Amino acid sequence: MSTPTTSALKSCNPILEKLIPIIERVKERVKKKRREKSCDFNLFDVFSPKETMHSKILAHLLDPNGTHGQGDLFLRGFLEMKKIDIDPKEGNWEVSCESERIDICLERKNPESIVIIENKSHGACDQKNQLYRYWHRKMYLDRSHKIHGDEEALIKFYKENEKRYKIVYLTWDGSKEPSENTLKRPPQIKGNAPKKLPLAPTPLSFSDLANCIRGLINEIPEENHRLKEYLQQYMDYSLNKINKNTMSAEIRESKIFSTFEKWDTILYLFENLESIQDNWLEHFFAKLKDLKIDPRWVVETAFDPWPKANHIFWRLKEEKYKNAPLQVCLSVNPECEEVTWGISLTYEPAGISERKRIAQSLCKHEYKILRNIFKYIDTSDDTSLKWWPAWWIISLKPSIDHTAVTPSQFLWYCEYMSKDVLSQMEKNLKNVFAQTELFINLIKEIKK
Repeated sequence: MSTPTTSALKSCNPILEKLIPIIERVKERVKKKRREKSCDFNLFDVFSPKETMHSKILAHLLDPNGTHGQGDLFLRGFLEMKKIDIDPKEGNWEVSCESERIDICLERKNPESIVIIENKSHGACDQKNQLYRYWHRKMYLDRSHKIHGDEEALIKFYKENEKRYKIVYLTWDGSKEPSENTLKRPPQIKGNAPKKLPLAPTPLSFSDLANCIRGLINEIPEENHRLKEYLQQYMDYSLNKINKNTMSAEIRESKIFSTFEKWDTILYLFENLESIQDNWLEHFFAKLKDLKIDPRWVVETAFDPWPKANHIFWRLKEEKYKNAPLQVCLSVNPECEEVTWGISLTYEPAGISERKRIAQSLCKHEYKILRNIFKYIDTSDDTSLKWWPAWWIISLKPSIDHTAVTPSQFLWYCEYMSKDVLSQMEKNLKNVFAQTELFINLIKEIKK
């Protein structure tokens, strides 16, 4: 990306001077609305469920015995939406999740019906023979005595019974189709089984699901606000409606970009944002390298192309410590929205057991001084170890007025308030340098 020229940036100034007060007023209105109504708050946005969690959420809703207390309301709505079964109220349905590697399976013994849901909500690739294997296990093996004949006979059977047997292929927007590879018979399956999946998968999008749930909300008792709010948040998340809706609406209503020049100015700055921030970081790293350090230490910089991250780190100078497992490091990672400053490992621990061993060493009383230099991540129990960052063992998330900052905000402070940032970091470094012998002891203990 090219670096913006000085003259081009100067030409933006008059327009920005007009835009900034308007944007500030919009921000204040958005802040007021969020405070009064929490209109952009969504728990699903906080923990960003992956495919397995989506499957568990959906399976729980579809389960007539789920704690939602609505019986077969969601199951019936889903089955009717996909035109499954003549009367879904008949018989007892069983819902399983992540059983035999199948994301969700709906089964009813009498009258017999089977619905397999393959969840590709995050765009995962089809595994080889995946859908065929699921069909073979749930719809063929235990029922081969009921289905006689060759591949043509099976195709005819499923066509005649399409309301009772379904493989639903769930994707985010419904555009992804199963690959040919996933529909073919695997070589280990012998006998008279067909060479290809004898029923066509039924496509389903999260938009379809969200609209189905929306249509069922009115059937939930009016006073059940808890479940209704949960479903509304899940629908919003599924339809990608949670990314600062309020700000978007306010900007549109305020007509901030009513002239092309205003919009073009914002686009120009946005297109050059990366190079601007890179330039700020380069200057700040140069200032950090100029800080006076203990002669037993050296300072170096490094860049990771993926995910894009810049690091500056201080390590022990002696040759025997060149490959030591510990260093002091500042890492700025815009792609992962992370800025971390503290003592880090120089390698990734091989699993929970090694992390636990390192954590137990760090928790010893003699290393309390090192722990207190930065905000310590408690890794003393198995539960927290599961979420413990792979590299950082003592870290400080940079903050302003006790509020964590994003990489972009941090880089602004590095450029325009560098004196304050440098002062704090220099203080941390001096405290580490003063404990060099203790730092060496910790290295030796980790290397045992």
